[in-house]
Amino acid sequence: MKLTKIECRRQVFTLIYLLCVVLLVVGWYKNFFGITDEEIKKAQGNGKTTEIMELDRPLLKEPTTEDDFYGIKYVENPELIMRGATDKLLSEYNRNIYATYPLGYYKAVSLGEKEQQRVAEILCEITGLSKEQLSDIPEGYFPTVNGSIIHIPEEGTGSINSNGVSIAVPEEEGEQQDKFSVFTPQVSYDIFKERMKEIEQMLGKGSSYSMKMLITYYGMEEMTYEEAQSEFTTMLEEDQLTGGFARLFCDVMSGGIGILPVFLVVFLWLKDLVTSSKEIIYAKKVSSFKLVISRYTTGVMIIILPVLLLSFESLIPLIKFAYQNNYNIDCFAYIKYIIWWILPTVMIVMASGTFFTILTDSPIAILIHIVWWVIDRGITDLTGGTTLTTLMIRHNTLREIETIKEQSCLILTNRLFYVMLSCLLLAMTVLILEKKRRGKFEWWRYYTKISNFVKNKF
Repeated sequence: MKLTKIECRRQVFTLIYLLCVVLLVVGWYKNFFGITDEEIKKAQGNGKTTEIMELDRPLLKEPTTEDDFYGIKYVENPELIMRGATDKLLSEYNRNIYATYPLGYYKAVSLGEKEQQRVAEILCEITGLSKEQLSDIPEGYFPTVNGSIIHIPEEGTGSINSNGVSIAVPEEEGEQQDKFSVFTPQVSYDIFKERMKEIEQMLGKGSSYSMKMLITYYGMEEMTYEEAQSEFTTMLEEDQLTGGFARLFCDVMSGGIGILPVFLVVFLWLKDLVTSSKEIIYAKKVSSFKLVISRYTTGVMIIILPVLLLSFESLIPLIKFAYQNNYNIDCFAYIKYIIWWILPTVMIVMASGTFFTILTDSPIAILIHIVWWVIDRGITDLTGGTTLTTLMIRHNTLREIETIKEQSCLILTNRLFYVMLSCLLLAMTVLILEKKRRGKFEWWRYYTKISNFVKNKF
């Protein structure tokens, strides 16, 4: 206990810890601060207005049959998806610039002549047009508003009907449009999905043509009153008002939590080398176990503390709102999600940082975690997409509790995996430190032995 207090005073007043806290607060302020108050204002009917129509209805406001809009849902609508994907593919084919996001970051892909020819064949098959016709699509072939794509008709060439479709103006009155003047798919939906999978393989991971992305871009439909009422009831009964906000809060905080703790732990251990404290630490009678665990647990606690404190900015207004409207509320939702989602991330980042720093007496742990953080942020979906090795659980929405329920077992397995891996790394760290204190460990010699063994065997 005495050692923990010493470590706490030592770590809290370091510049690197204060910098970590500042960066956590900045990330929270930019991405979460004020969201709860704004949702409450919208529910009370005095939220700020915007000229751009929002896709979601106010989460905390109960829908009525008199509402004009109930929000947006995402469904696998073959008509919308086929039309939107073909529009997007045709646009990218004409420019031979295909947008992909292999690690969550934009990358333009240009295809070779053979692959471009195959894309043209797929477009001709889907549309029924010839290759020459693909380069001269008539005005109004696609809707003006087509999912994430907006077509602006040239002045004097068309008009927009009530469905948002750009209609070409005939040259002479009574002139009939031919059958290819408006997009009509010439293949079944199953064949279309096969062709999109082929396009995705050509472009690589992160293209716009996976079914998940196609549904996101072109599967939007307006919710009905019954669906909006069901969502509101779920929010009150299952999430008990705070669940969605707690998940979004943890999603926002996980970005900093996934990388910042490693700087703290590396700084603390390397500081001993720079200030010549290494010999003093190695000579002390304090066991390696107490030394590692006290420093580790203190680091975990002081990283989690500001996260807990920041959650009150959202929790307190929700408690007040629940009291005013006589709603049930889970006051411990933030603590539950912080322990479930955030704590294992802090544990593994600090445990692996400690392990690699003690092993190599170098800051290589920082480089390892930067690479790990970038890859994890790139391959993990904003909502869902959790795998066994996902470092930071993502849920960048106040809604979609169904996604969490579907993945709850996988998320739990993932979190337990990192807790156990943290314990294993700490145990290995204690053993390595103990050998170093006795002067019996030089990691490069172990590396040489392993390298020679591999060469001799294989």
